[in-house]
Amino acid sequence: MMLYPPMAELIDKVGSSYALINLVAKRAREISAEAEEQGIPLTKKPVSAAIDEVYTGKLTVHKDADAHTEANRDPQLEKDLEEYVATLSTEPVGDETLAGTVPEIILTDEDMQG
Repeated sequence: MMLYPPMAELIDKVGSSYALINLVAKRAREISAEAEEQGIPLTKKPVSAAIDEVYTGKLTVHKDADAHTEANRDPQLEKDLEEYVATLSTEPVGDETLAGTVPEIILTDEDMQG
């Protein structure tokens, strides 16, 4: 069974599995918040949408040492994301993104270390 998108390719795009989980978790929270604020029903899970954005290159890692601290992390969301990544679908995904725009996600050096 082959996962889609391939985990190895996702990890190559961001540098490490830890950075991938942090990046996707942060973007998934943003997608969820945007949808709730705008009253838009989501057709796919926020984590799936964020993974698709990483895979297609719409979402990339930018390092900034002063951007966020450990206190801003959501441990439950990160745990849920780790579990979700372990069960990724084998089906190809479409090119859907929320509102067609992807904000810049900034990860600190702490986010990049495993």
